[in-house]
Amino acid sequence: MKKRILEFVSVFFLFAFGYSQVKENEIISKNSRGKAELINFSETKINSDDKSVDGFLKKQFKTKSEVEFKKDKNKSLIENNLNSEKFQQYYKGIKVEFGVQNIVSENGNLKTANGRFVEIQNINTIPKLSENQALQFALKNINAKEYKWEKKENEEFIKKEQNDKEATFFPKGEIVIIEKKLFGNTPIPRLAYKFDIYASNPLSRDLIYVDAENGEILLKDPVIKHILGIGDKRYSGQRNFETQQVSTNQFKLRDYSRGSGIETLNLNRGTDYSTATDFIDNDNNWSSTEYNNVNKDNAALDAHWGAGKTYDYFLQKHGRNSYNGTGGVIKSYVHYSNAYDNAFWDGQRMTYGDGGSYFTPLTSIDVVGHEIGHGVCSSTANLVYANESGAINESLSDIWGAMIEYFAEPTKQTYLIGEEIKIGGGALRSMINPKSFNHPNTYGGQFWYTGTGDNGGVHTNSGVFNHWFYILAEGKNGTNDLGNAYNIIGIGKEKAAKIVYRAESVYFTSTTNYLQARDLTIQSAKDLYGANSVEAVTVCQSWYSVGVGSNDCVLPLEINGNNVICNSTVNYTYTITNLPPNSTVVWSYSTNALILVSSTNTSITVKPVNSTYNGIAKVTATIAGKVTDKFIWIGKPRIDLQMVSNSNYVDLYLIGANSSDINKQGITSTTWVKTASTNSGNAGGSGFEGFGHGPNYNWTATLQITATNLCGSSTITKIVTCAPPSSNCNSITYELVPTSNNQFSIYEIVLPCVGIIGTETTQLYNKPIEAHVFNYQGHEVLKTNFNSINLSGFKSGIYIIKAIVNNKEISKKIIIK
Repeated sequence: MKKRILEFVSVFFLFAFGYSQVKENEIISKNSRGKAELINFSETKINSDDKSVDGFLKKQFKTKSEVEFKKDKNKSLIENNLNSEKFQQYYKGIKVEFGVQNIVSENGNLKTANGRFVEIQNINTIPKLSENQALQFALKNINAKEYKWEKKENEEFIKKEQNDKEATFFPKGEIVIIEKKLFGNTPIPRLAYKFDIYASNPLSRDLIYVDAENGEILLKDPVIKHILGIGDKRYSGQRNFETQQVSTNQFKLRDYSRGSGIETLNLNRGTDYSTATDFIDNDNNWSSTEYNNVNKDNAALDAHWGAGKTYDYFLQKHGRNSYNGTGGVIKSYVHYSNAYDNAFWDGQRMTYGDGGSYFTPLTSIDVVGHEIGHGVCSSTANLVYANESGAINESLSDIWGAMIEYFAEPTKQTYLIGEEIKIGGGALRSMINPKSFNHPNTYGGQFWYTGTGDNGGVHTNSGVFNHWFYILAEGKNGTNDLGNAYNIIGIGKEKAAKIVYRAESVYFTSTTNYLQARDLTIQSAKDLYGANSVEAVTVCQSWYSVGVGSNDCVLPLEINGNNVICNSTVNYTYTITNLPPNSTVVWSYSTNALILVSSTNTSITVKPVNSTYNGIAKVTATIAGKVTDKFIWIGKPRIDLQMVSNSNYVDLYLIGANSSDINKQGITSTTWVKTASTNSGNAGGSGFEGFGHGPNYNWTATLQITATNLCGSSTITKIVTCAPPSSNCNSITYELVPTSNNQFSIYEIVLPCVGIIGTETTQLYNKPIEAHVFNYQGHEVLKTNFNSINLSGFKSGIYIIKAIVNNKEISKKIIIK
């Protein structure tokens, strides 16, 4: 018997695991090679365990055995009952850079999958160059005068900062596979060394990918991303913030109430982090008298307070614990270099210059949020800082800077970036009007940059994503540079930000471009607010307004108004919703049931034709040939009885007029009464609404049914007679029947004959039973000889109940939420 049970479980998992590819209608978008980039599992069922996901991806992309997909256990998110995970692609055990699949599951099954699949065939995995040879090619490309590891002080600093004696700035090469011409139409996988090179003069930090065969630089991905273009703080006035008391009259700008801490230090116009000192106050009153000084020390108060507000924003609004999601310490270094017109996140810490020719100290709240936002991106989507993915990277930081400014200082200019630090006034960028700074507001439109400068225009072309966010949040009407007219009602800042955060943390990959961002933000809105939600449609329409994608997302037209009206002379108005701009509505109605009172382009007013009509009517809106109906019930409920049969049962149903669902009558209550019955033969058991039968009988019952809606009640009495059964009626089966939440009992069931109401059911107590419960991995988690099986204490997941009764097998798949 155990062998047979194991065979059943094996067959079950082969069945669940055996889907090789999804259906074509489930593929939302493909790449230039025809490979799926975004899949919505509407029909195909795939288990979400690691083995099943790996198997599905291999078969979906028709890979060879050298390819596997491993889950990144440090990157998962649960929201709206959706479990989001990332699976990294490997080839012969070597990491495929940017080959990440985002997997979203619900109730143990895949819901969506998206990502970049890198097709690899027979690539040589043995490098011709040594690590040191490859490093020399990388250093020649950087061509810096000085590197971080060349100074003893820096090496001592990194060991102390990371509390690791082996820590060093010296770059260690990692063997990876990366595509040459990553953003081209025909990328070519190459074996490469990946180096993290931190230069101090001139300042830069880049991830450099060196071809392991010939030393060619395949990609240079900047890690340092320049902004480019109670204390009295410089920009935010008097605010409270956390500090650390280190003695009776010494306080530091250190806050350990948030994550692993927020630390703000003074570089004293130097460039070596090892020389940084603490800002010290003797009474914890960081007043303008003390800090609005020639050194501009009040900028440190803005940096410290701003880091705390950034932490609070991501935690309170998105449930994210610091920039890396695990409480990482946020270190801010103020007074970097001399007259330094920049601020940057270097992958581990924030650095702020005091400004010079263009800026005052770069520590305003939106700049702080912007730069730490780069840390969020590097820990989530890790967007390559070049071309369209770099523009999206830069825009995400602008969005977080704006939202954090709104969170902390709602009276300030939310959609202007850096308006407080620009000497002479103005700002760096505008999300409302990007063109005012020579940035595009339309994809491919005026000011769209196609050159190689600024890493492919990351600070310029970010204007499109910025403007999209503004329109999504606030709404706008007009015509874009492509001639597309739009009229959009915004969904608000909070909802817009939630959609962006989900897209960044769940769906975006390192190479996401604008068209992909459109699809993935739409998917994020669907996850959060529903497939046909206003939010999801507005995301799509907002992309159309900035020239990305078609305007194929429209809300389903609906006619709002009473479902039930009483047969009186009262007027009733019905209104069309989600009407596209400039649409013309042609109204019609059931002339046998309704009288037209009046109509406009968006509404119709009708009343019942007389006081006796009882039944269904409808009003119809026709827009450009598309018909939308609204069914209405007029008067009290109308009751009829009919016998409905299928392969196992013949049941008695209560229906409405014209074979319509009874719910269309707006029934508020239904009462069933068996006023009389006669039986001969073996009667018993329970059937539909409490009426039963036996395998051998003559049966007659008088049924009285009363149904009520807002117009009143109707009652019908009907005599139902069942003829004697035919000779093949006495067929017995067994079923697992739910008795309550996650509890099941085994019943003996006599299959019915045509013309019979219900079936005979008997709960088992004295027959031999052997029941087993298996989890989705095929492991037995319960065994019992009782007919009652209780799974209420089991954790969420998929289970299989298998039982043997009188040498007959029954099984049932159960999903516990």
